[in-house]
Amino acid sequence: MASTVRRLKRFVQKVAKEAGLNVADTTLAEQIVQSIARNGNCHLSEVARMLDESRPLIDTERRLSEQLGAKKSTLDALRDGWLKVAAPAARRMSFIAVDGTDHAKPYGKAFEFLDTVRDASDPFK
Repeated sequence: MASTVRRLKRFVQKVAKEAGLNVADTTLAEQIVQSIARNGNCHLSEVARMLDESRPLIDTERRLSEQLGAKKSTLDALRDGWLKVAAPAARRMSFIAVDGTDHAKPYGKAFEFLDTVRDASDPFK
């Protein structure tokens, strides 16, 4: 697990560098990815717990929340940085586009309370 976390951290640093993130936002992105990798949970409280700071947990959560919502945050550029890093590998791969709305649900009657369901496999309907 430790080697996976180290590889993820290096990857986040590479993407953050491509995106032009500042140091504080790069550190935050690393902490969030590290927390998700360790806990399998993306809740802010879990990220704060992983940091194990000496201050009360609520203060750490507030600090992280403010940093995520800051107007000067450069985190929005992270997706562009990821595309710059991933695009060369993606260009070499073949993809098939699938429209998820056409998937058949053979037991559609189980979804009757979500919305109106038409079961086309039943010849009597």
